[in-house]
Amino acid sequence: MVLLASPLNDDSAWAATSFSHVIVLIAVLIVRSMQRRRGEYTRTRALYVARGILYGLVPIQIANAVFLAEPWIAVSALAFYSFFGFGFFVLLLHEIIQPSDA
Repeated sequence: MVLLASPLNDDSAWAATSFSHVIVLIAVLIVRSMQRRRGEYTRTRALYVARGILYGLVPIQIANAVFLAEPWIAVSALAFYSFFGFGFFVLLLHEIIQPSDA
């Protein structure tokens, strides 16, 4: 939204938003792969799904940054994080509420 307040035209602002999102996505994927190699965390099924979605978002955001410059694509990709966080919150609640095997 800061880019929309700048003197850039709308298409350039949405393309810059998508491009910066691609940079963040790639950085997250690189950091997670380095942590995985060092054995700092183990992946669960939910993390495999999240990784797949992140890999899917990268080419979509690149296409939006280079060719499309559509606002709905950039906003939808950023809205993913709300659903992502909600999904992990539900998984956490499931872990807490689930009866113990004791």
